[in-house]
Amino acid sequence: MSITIDGWLKAALDKRSFRTRTGDEMQVQEFVLTYMDEGGKWANDLCLEAKGDDIRKLSLLKPNDLLRVTFTPSSREYNGRWFTSCRVSALSSNKLVGQEVNTDDLPGDL
Repeated sequence: MSITIDGWLKAALDKRSFRTRTGDEMQVQEFVLTYMDEGGKWANDLCLEAKGDDIRKLSLLKPNDLLRVTFTPSSREYNGRWFTSCRVSALSSNKLVGQEVNTDDLPGDL
């Protein structure tokens, strides 16, 4: 199941590199997306995980740029604790196609 959400880039975190089970080199970059609840009253943050070309796209963006992200949430258990990750399957922004983004509509506390 994929979920699509619109929001603002709050922060792009450091890239991590590791080897997969098959020995391939993999890079992952987490980023924080701020989005408004359905009533538009409260801002919420969501940490997402980008791979491949989406890491390059993130490098072209700066905080408060508007984004549309499609991701798949996934949970797993480790030592009796549950962890959830949100893996990006599509990331887009008006800025990535050369259009300027109006940040006047951003809530003041972002």
